[in-house]
Amino acid sequence: MRCSRLFNKKCFAVVTFVYSLKLFLIFCIYTFNVQAQDVRFSSLEANPLFLNPALTGFFAEQFRCGTVYRNQWSSVSKGYNTFLLTAESHLYQSKNGTGLSFGLEFISDVAGSLSYGSRNVGLSVAFYKSFGQQNKHVFSFAVKGNRQSYSYDVTNADFGASPSDLENIPLNSFYFYDVSAGFHWQTAFDNGQIISSGLSLSHINKPAFSYFATNNSNIPLKTNFYATYFFESSSTYAFKPIIIAEFQNTNLEVVAGSEIILDLNPMLYEEKSFAAGLYYRVLDALILTGVFTYNNLNIGISYDINLSMLTPVSKSYGAVEIWLNYAFNINKRARRLSKIPCPVF
Repeated sequence: MRCSRLFNKKCFAVVTFVYSLKLFLIFCIYTFNVQAQDVRFSSLEANPLFLNPALTGFFAEQFRCGTVYRNQWSSVSKGYNTFLLTAESHLYQSKNGTGLSFGLEFISDVAGSLSYGSRNVGLSVAFYKSFGQQNKHVFSFAVKGNRQSYSYDVTNADFGASPSDLENIPLNSFYFYDVSAGFHWQTAFDNGQIISSGLSLSHINKPAFSYFATNNSNIPLKTNFYATYFFESSSTYAFKPIIIAEFQNTNLEVVAGSEIILDLNPMLYEEKSFAAGLYYRVLDALILTGVFTYNNLNIGISYDINLSMLTPVSKSYGAVEIWLNYAFNINKRARRLSKIPCPVF
């Protein structure tokens, strides 16, 4: 009876993930208007807080901090340089798997000779709850508030016939407040498989976006959906397919792929592994990733091979990212309180 139940759970896990993958691949085939409007990172899970605010505090330790650096389009002109810094902590954890966490996020995204770009500071608060048999299901919900500013260096700008002609643009900087929210669900099976999925909503308040004092231009709502499936193929290898789809107005971006994880220390208590991933951003780029994990430290790098219409100019050079995150405890007993089924090998 036990083997039968495990087999049914495994079949259910595989069918659920494959069905979601087929649904979004079919949708992306018939949708060709793929454009990016907000900051993007190719390292899909390099910093979970950026992927979905509901992943704030979604780890076993007390604290986690992380950073990502991304350089894009440097072969075309003075491309984008993007920095992300995050810090998270549990405010409350109970023995039955209920918790409250908060996270801080800072993003800088600047490009070109005008140093045009944005800077964002965000605060997220998340609630998570474990339930079900042995608390192997976890659900979390979060809200996030951002203060986002945009600006450019007017001293390097040349508008119209003379430097004093600003073409009726009264501002060289502005800011707005933004509201986001997210949901995340994750479950672990007795055989080590882990399935997770989530939904996040950005620009819920549809903030105004303009360099003019009065305007009717607003940022449309953006929806982000993702699903992952972690499973071991042997005592040494594991796989983790993932699919992400983002919708904003008539725009759609789909990324799908998988990583293979090699356990470098199968006989010891310390965790040491290497993961290599291959992903495809539809009609845009092929993404190669490499991640080294040592206990609670993750260090990774990714590279975009440009496949879009900009290929003749970019010579297929897209973007490179370097990232790391680290989770740690001050109280060594804190990990015992966590009921989150983290996908460790």
